[in-house]
Amino acid sequence: MFSPQEFVQTQYQESTATVRIPVEAKDYAAQISKVEAREVTIGKGERVGQKAIVLDVIYNIDDAEQKTLTGRDPLAIRQSIFLDTTERGGLDFGKGKNVRLGRLREAAGQNAEGQAWSPGMLSGVMVRVQVGQRIDGEDIYEDIKKVTGI
Repeated sequence: MFSPQEFVQTQYQESTATVRIPVEAKDYAAQISKVEAREVTIGKGERVGQKAIVLDVIYNIDDAEQKTLTGRDPLAIRQSIFLDTTERGGLDFGKGKNVRLGRLREAAGQNAEGQAWSPGMLSGVMVRVQVGQRIDGEDIYEDIKKVTGI
């Protein structure tokens, strides 16, 4: 059992890494391992201070070379999708709304009109992701640029 008090008192002899090695920017087959929703407060722009819903989609990339290169296994990359919602808090299915979610549903084969669907149904689905990189200060992070079907 994890004990926060014990953790902060534990002594280690090893040094800690100071550089994170990013996944190479290219296309990969990936499995969606987790889908979670969270509420955030918008911090800038015309909607500053308003609440928004974000859908976090975690993709596990199964690429032995990249796992070795990065030292990460599982090799998980998160895509955060801001959702357009109605005044009542449901998904907005209007024209031009939730396009990124629609593309993800299309890639997962879950975007048929009249088909019952929930975000949790994305878990376990195999898709193809295009990984890109962005620089933030001295760190390089991965971003999901595109999701398509396998």
